[in-house]
Amino acid sequence: LTVNIDRQKAARYGLNVADIQDTVATAIGGREAGTMFEGDRRFDILVRLPETIRNDMEGMKRLPIPLPRSVGTAEARTNFIPLAEVASFELAPGPNQVSRENGKRRIVVSANVRGRDVGSFVAEAEQGLAQIKIPTGYWTSWGGT
Repeated sequence: LTVNIDRQKAARYGLNVADIQDTVATAIGGREAGTMFEGDRRFDILVRLPETIRNDMEGMKRLPIPLPRSVGTAEARTNFIPLAEVASFELAPGPNQVSRENGKRRIVVSANVRGRDVGSFVAEAEQGLAQIKIPTGYWTSWGGT
């Protein structure tokens, strides 16, 4: 799920993108709200929406976004708007998990080789890969049998 924040709509409500992102991040990923003590052990308390709402696009569209309070007004309560007022939603395919190795993200690209030996396939693939400029911080390694 991709949440695309409309900066112009957000600005009309006096919101900035970071405020909206914080609310969405807390709702989906959670935020530490305290610590629970059980004897000598400590456990962080994480607050987030229930999974049924996190997995429901219509529920996420209704996520209340707090509006900034007007300065100098007698009204002390906070007003809210639904997230759908300042953002659009898009479902797109993505990785179902993020794998890590030595603390760094890792993705495996695999292939089945048929009708030729693996050694010559790897040599040809390495030549093709040499033609591609890989960004700084990325690397490739080969494995298999």
